[in-house]
Amino acid sequence: IYDMNINKPVHLLVATVISDMFLIKYFSKHYKHFITFDSSTHNRSAAYKTFFMSTSNGFFKSVSIGERSKDRGFSSKVIPCLCPVCSHVESIDLYTGQDYLSYAGLSLHNLYHLLRSSLLLDRIVEDEEFYFETAKKWNKYVYEKLLYLRDVFDVGYEKAQRKHAMTIEGWIR
Repeated sequence: IYDMNINKPVHLLVATVISDMFLIKYFSKHYKHFITFDSSTHNRSAAYKTFFMSTSNGFFKSVSIGERSKDRGFSSKVIPCLCPVCSHVESIDLYTGQDYLSYAGLSLHNLYHLLRSSLLLDRIVEDEEFYFETAKKWNKYVYEKLLYLRDVFDVGYEKAQRKHAMTIEGWIR
């Protein structure tokens, strides 16, 4: 997008995880127009019986709750979540079934956490130092990619490519 110098809003169709959201939010801060994205992550995760669970940093982690899952990280009956969906569900068993209600409930729960994380990133992206520190704590590769993006905006694409060549090569492996 940067290299093509597009002069209009951009919409990305992606299966979004927190790592991608960090990069998209930072890029959109520096882009002339809106960058929007949608995601099927909440639906895909529900199909695979993956439960998004809040973490202490405000984001979420994925926990398998399917039949094959041996370690859910929490009791098989109590739901460790106070989201609007879970607050109306009495047992994790509702999410583990194979029917449409199980899938829809888990999908809505996961969507809540995805949107909550997106809103949190929208809020903190304005404080670049804090944003980068948060990314560094979250994932070192996300942090490295943000450093690269910052250099693209500060010194240009070619210089950023040269400066981060070894790092970029490591991302590809």
